[in-house]
Amino acid sequence: MNPDELPVDGPDSGAAKALKRLFEQHAAALYRFAYRYVRSAEVAKDLVHEAYLRLWRQRSRVDLAGPTARSYLHTTVRYQALDHLRRLRIEDRWRQEYLAPAILEHGALLAEGDPEQDLAAKEIAQAIGRAVESLPPRQQQVLLMRWHQRASYDEIAVALGISPKTVGVHLTRGIQRLRELLAQMRY
Repeated sequence: MNPDELPVDGPDSGAAKALKRLFEQHAAALYRFAYRYVRSAEVAKDLVHEAYLRLWRQRSRVDLAGPTARSYLHTTVRYQALDHLRRLRIEDRWRQEYLAPAILEHGALLAEGDPEQDLAAKEIAQAIGRAVESLPPRQQQVLLMRWHQRASYDEIAVALGISPKTVGVHLTRGIQRLRELLAQMRY
């Protein structure tokens, strides 16, 4: 968020000036606060920008010139950071549960050894591959870039010409759909 490009309610909007002042006073501290949670410069920056955007949308309910605005920003950043970490844990757990036995691409096996395990791993990899192929194209792209290339949300967003938030939405929906499909295949 560039404070000079803030939307304004009118020609001399006090709200825009107050938000710009808040940004100048607190953005750096909020960034450090977010970074302590997520340990990623890109994600921390996105969380801070999202907090200011949410504050702007709530400007009719929050006094931008008062102490509640600072509290609102910190609370928003904290909850967004916790949500981000929760999504990462869910993604990691899913990856371990469904992808640990096999690599998605071409059913290649992670471990050699027992022929029965090899066959089971190959079947799992094929099932996962079919499930991924059944996803909408954009979800497939996002999932494969995240898993195979280990690309960050920002890297995927730039490569696909979408926002990092949209990357998160595609990833969440794709993983949710894969869970449903793979759960059906289990039984």
